[in-house]
Amino acid sequence: MEEERGLKSKRVTIPFEMVHNLIILPVFINQSDTLFFILDSGVGSNLLTSTENMGELTFRHSREITIYGLGGASELKAIHSYGNEMRLPGVVAEFQDIIIPEEDLFHLSQSLGRQINGIMGFDVFNSFVVEIKYSQRRIILYEPDYFERKIRKRRIRKGNVVPIEVKSRKPYVQVFLKDENGHKFGINLLIDSGASHALSLFSVSDERLSLPDKTIRSFLGLGLGGEIYGDIGRLAFLKLGDYEIHNLVSNYPDEDAIQMAIQSGDRHGSLGADLLKRFDVIFDYHNEEMILRPNKTLRKKFNYNMSGIELTSPVPGLPLYKVAKVRKGSPGWSAGINVGDQIISINGHNVANFELGQIIELLQSKPGKKIRIGVIRNEGWVQTHFTLEDPI
Repeated sequence: MEEERGLKSKRVTIPFEMVHNLIILPVFINQSDTLFFILDSGVGSNLLTSTENMGELTFRHSREITIYGLGGASELKAIHSYGNEMRLPGVVAEFQDIIIPEEDLFHLSQSLGRQINGIMGFDVFNSFVVEIKYSQRRIILYEPDYFERKIRKRRIRKGNVVPIEVKSRKPYVQVFLKDENGHKFGINLLIDSGASHALSLFSVSDERLSLPDKTIRSFLGLGLGGEIYGDIGRLAFLKLGDYEIHNLVSNYPDEDAIQMAIQSGDRHGSLGADLLKRFDVIFDYHNEEMILRPNKTLRKKFNYNMSGIELTSPVPGLPLYKVAKVRKGSPGWSAGINVGDQIISINGHNVANFELGQIIELLQSKPGKKIRIGVIRNEGWVQTHFTLEDPI
């Protein structure tokens, strides 16, 4: 929220909702009703990804542009609207740019089971010092001068200062890994609070980033260019600042999905929200530093979707959940779950009692967890069961 931006006080606290590790905030654009945006340090521009259920929304000046991103497609058409007013609770920002892709490429509402209209990143992080209290589900925005004078020394005493570099409107951090001989080496990662995973490594960017011995092929997510596939494995060691983290789950996307990122040569992957949420994090772009304070989840085991079932919510906000993908060889696949199945019960409970995020958490809870699932298929009822397994 660059340019004409301002807080109503020196610091503003905003509660947030967290679904699948992602921070969701209420946002207003010009005279719009309440919209919901993901706070994403990995994007350089405000993106309006969906105009559904928004009521009347007017934009200021606009022009056609071409955008690029992760995924198979090389370029996409979009509208660039500028001169807009954007508001968060206690925050007003004028003259804001908004990028509007011609189609909803992320399907965030369907993926998260609730209304998501867009993504916001750099302007928030660059305008304020942003403290994310993952453990308390709230963020605090500080005027930079106030944070420097009144807050920074206290936070540094209680936390670990990690240098970051802000380039092309995105933050990067150096972390250290160990190779198979125990030698440490540094790599550069994009800090991406808008990615649900813990870690994504571009194995083709450095020969030392070879795949672990045990991996599984999987759908990894959606980018601006389309679907992203690759491998999932466990990384033995990562050091972030003073913190050593072991046995974390990492994605290894296919080369064709990350061509743009590889060509830029500015990173070896990304550090995502499943790792960030284990800390209370302060982003201070002005001092180019990140302050980390671990919370009680730091040593919690890293898990992932062990069922192999990817779900979607065709009507976000309603308890209607369908199977979008099934990973071959996974417990869900072996149990006979099919794409298009409508989930109606889990472990004897009607899915009307669950939000999509709760089901996602259940399917990545722990190896050995038994899942009984009832589905509607071709207007018939099918019940099956499987056990979560961790093949990596």
